[in-house]
Amino acid sequence: MRTSLKKHLILLIIFSMVMALAVGCAPKAEGPSDEPATTDEEPAETPEPSDDEGEAAEEPDVADLEPYELTYFMLCNNVSPDADQIVERANEILKEKINATLDLVMLDWGTWSERFNTAMNAGEKIDIAFTADWWGYLDAVANNFFLPLNDPDDNLLEKYAAQTVKDLGEGFIVGSQINGVNYGVPTDKEFAVNGGLVWRKDLAEKYGFDMQSVNSIEDLEPMLKVIKENEPNIIPYLVEQGGGNYMIPFIDFFKGVGVSYDDLEDTEVKWFWDREDRIQMAKTHHKYYKEGYIHKEAYTENNRYNDHLLEGDFFVTQQPLKPMKGKSTELMSAAGNKFPLDEKEITPYVAHSLHAAGSMLAIPRTSEDPARAMMFINLMHVDAELANLFVWGIEGVHHKVVQEDPKRVAPIEGNTWTQAVLPWTLGNVFNHWLGEHEDPNKHEGFRMTKEAPAHITLGYRFINTQDYQAEAAAYDNAMSEYSSIMATGAVEDFDGTYQKMVEAAEAAGIRKIQEAVQADLNRWLEEQGKK
Repeated sequence: MRTSLKKHLILLIIFSMVMALAVGCAPKAEGPSDEPATTDEEPAETPEPSDDEGEAAEEPDVADLEPYELTYFMLCNNVSPDADQIVERANEILKEKINATLDLVMLDWGTWSERFNTAMNAGEKIDIAFTADWWGYLDAVANNFFLPLNDPDDNLLEKYAAQTVKDLGEGFIVGSQINGVNYGVPTDKEFAVNGGLVWRKDLAEKYGFDMQSVNSIEDLEPMLKVIKENEPNIIPYLVEQGGGNYMIPFIDFFKGVGVSYDDLEDTEVKWFWDREDRIQMAKTHHKYYKEGYIHKEAYTENNRYNDHLLEGDFFVTQQPLKPMKGKSTELMSAAGNKFPLDEKEITPYVAHSLHAAGSMLAIPRTSEDPARAMMFINLMHVDAELANLFVWGIEGVHHKVVQEDPKRVAPIEGNTWTQAVLPWTLGNVFNHWLGEHEDPNKHEGFRMTKEAPAHITLGYRFINTQDYQAEAAAYDNAMSEYSSIMATGAVEDFDGTYQKMVEAAEAAGIRKIQEAVQADLNRWLEEQGKK
């Protein structure tokens, strides 16, 4: 990040040329060949694409396509009452491009898992669904929920999304694969993510806080004390139910078992709660909880963390960050720019598998027209009009244009759409218009993260989760009693509760899982010639 922009751009051009060549050599799928779930109705017929190379294969003859309604399960902050307006506009584009209409199912964070899993187990038609490594991706693949997208017999990526594959490059395409199989199309965004702090800039300036001097949670203590004593309607330190571990450099392979990413060569698998930095953060949270710096309901199931982010009734919180202060400006935009935010990076940018597959759109096996679903996903990447409709809504209703060239927009105060959507889940962020407060070099900064150093485990995933479902279920059950209260500090006796948690996790089988992941990682490293 310290080299000149000119040097970065030269490297970016070289990188893009190499990636374009490399993608053509990316491994083809050897994955499942099961047929999609059958229904009582005949699936809509989609003609074979053109035999021509490149973009010609991505442009279906709309006249030959039967009308089809795509069901899109979209993850969001909350369900917007304006969804019908967005769908109406989207349908105008989709009918012209791929003769399709949209059934948009918006699901918020608390609703998603039960609704999606229930629908899949019931065989409900879903054509497109959000997924991510940190959001049940491996479990969904293990449960056979998603179609392979680069199957040798029906390569949907190659047929209907060639330009998207080219734009994404090898890092995203290969980095998100499981045994050479793509089960999701990554969002084209920053390739590496780091962690740090986001805070209310106006409050920091009001009390003269030097936030750039903060390098740890412990450094916040005198500032939190001031906020607690002077701002009764502000949560001094907003904490997620899971503790918000973004300042701990950790790659979680399965059930809290993984390696450090600040050490690029680390291959020693540990359980998260064995790490000294995790224990220390939990102890600090325990102290802050007792002092009243952390909100009392932080550990409960009805934690409104995302609502607090949008309401701005907090001083500081941990967040995954983005280049050019992308996270704080993104949150400000989502909140309607009602309050100013700032941020500081703490952990380094490192490329690893959880980032490559950190945001994807998958095609469930219950889709009745996977080809049309892939056409939609491709449009979200290559059609700026469609992507920005989902990101910013309708001009004059949800956003206003504040600059024409290059285009900058601002959300209209009180609109319910821009606060609801998650732009980083929507296709190609490099096609998204910039918000009025965003750094003009935001996209260049995002591209530069493709230069981030790669962790030795980049490309590895623990895919044998089905062999440890009994232990995983027992572990989840045991940790449900301890994880949230320990992570947020809501305990009376920290040491005693920690010991009980460790004993419960070990009785459930966490050490068996840890040993299995270590052995599997060692095998993978040997196969890759890295050990």
